[in-house]
Amino acid sequence: TDVSVHLVGFLSSVLLCLHQKQLQPSTAQKSLQGRRELLEQACLSHTRKRRVLSPEDLKHLIVDDKHGLIYCYVPKVACTNWKRVLMVLTSDGRYTDPLAIPANEAHVSGNLRTLSEFSVTEINQRLRSY
Repeated sequence: TDVSVHLVGFLSSVLLCLHQKQLQPSTAQKSLQGRRELLEQACLSHTRKRRVLSPEDLKHLIVDDKHGLIYCYVPKVACTNWKRVLMVLTSDGRYTDPLAIPANEAHVSGNLRTLSEFSVTEINQRLRSY
């Protein structure tokens, strides 16, 4: 029984130590919290500025009405492959294999619809629904 008393006491000490460590944020947690706060402040400073979007702002938003999605592409970040996938999805059978589509064809305007091609009413409807 002496062993079990010592074991229970030891385990209680370990659990208390672990609990206290969980309550005290680590250096990494403090750093991450600081980053979150900085990001939140930066976002707040930019989101207060309201301006009317121009058609140019909407050219990077590809619309797929069939599947109810909007894809915002970023050049040089796998956008060619995603455009190929969207071409297959929206082509009604014209394209079946994304990798068979030449890279330059994925960037031809007119192959995919962008949000800038719609009226303000249609744009708002899609932004609310997709």
